[in-house]
Order: sequence, then C-alpha cells, then structure tokens
Amino acid sequence: MFFYFFAILNIAANETGSKIICMNDKPFKILIEGPPGCGKTTAIKEITSELPGCAFSGFYTNEMREEGRRVGFTITNFADHSEVFAHQDFDTPTKVGRYSVDVQTFEKIALPAIDIDHTTAPLLIIDEIGKMECLSEPFQQLILKAFDSQRDIIATVPNKGTGLIQQIKKHPSVKITRLSKSNFNETIYQILKTLQVAY
Repeated sequence: MFFYFFAILNIAANETGSKIICMNDKPFKILIEGPPGCGKTTAIKEITSELPGCAFSGFYTNEMREEGRRVGFTITNFADHSEVFAHQDFDTPTKVGRYSVDVQTFEKIALPAIDIDHTTAPLLIIDEIGKMECLSEPFQQLILKAFDSQRDIIATVPNKGTGLIQQIKKHPSVKITRLSKSNFNETIYQILKTLQVAY
C-alpha cells in the first residue's frame, strides 16, 4: 500500500531537517520547492498516478534530451496533449538561458488547464511555476487568481526566483515543502495523505 499514515497536524522537521507537509484545512496550497534535478516532476507524476479518485487539472513539464544532453522542454496536460515549448534550436525573441521559449505554444496547453473559469476540477496540479512559464503574462494572472480561489493546488517552484515566484511563496495560504533526494518518498507520502483525507 503506497499510503502510510502520520499523526502530524502542521509542518514539522524530520530527522534530516527537511520540511514535511501535512495540511488538514481546505483549501490547501502546497508548493514543492527544490533545485533542478531533485525530482519535482517525478514527484508530480508519482502523486497523480496515486490520486484517490479526485478530479484534477493542470500540466507538467519534461526535459528533452539528446545523447544525454538537455536540449529543451515539453509541456503536457493531464489529457496527454504534449507540445515542445522551449528548445535550444528555436528562434524566438523570448529566451531563458540557452533555450528559446515559444510562449504561445506554452499558453495553448497551460492556460485552459489552470483557468478556474474553464475547468471545474477541484484540484490544480502545476509543474512548474518557473522562469520560462512566467514569460506568459496571462499565465501569471491565472496563477494569482487560482491561488486566491477556493481550489486546492499542488505546484512546483524553483528554489530561487523573483516576481510571481516570490509572490506566491509568500501567499498566506501556501505551505512549502522542500524536496530533496533524501526526503523524496516521505514527501510524496505526506502529500498523498493530505489528498486522501481531503478527497
């Protein structure tokens, strides 16, 4: 059984000093924070594969690799519609590092998936709210609207960031769990426990 149970009412520190999330109040807004490569997208996939029967909407992003080297990123909604939205070989005016970002392609998939006026799903899952995604002004507006709403949210964010990223980290309804390889399984258990209680 994937779930295991913890008698924790608030965020507490585990033995390694990392933060554990457990929320009993609704709506809940959980941010999974961590550096590149710590497993944020993998955590989202694990969580969505084990959800206890609740409806959800949103998207996740994946790295594209060629011969072991990262060359771009895809965005996929939970109806399995996927597009490449950032690539080192794209020629667009919007760039993050060496990647050119196709903002319109990103918006085509991301915006309907998180627009609370478009989707009735009670749970939004967003991977991630990062620099590339925040190149879209409509995306930023929908994120703020969602975080001010009664929807439950699980989202990933980078360790560092300005603007919207910092703004949502400081949102009064947000709880942050810092993901690492050492607390990966425990973090997933805690979030799934929250979802099991809620749904």
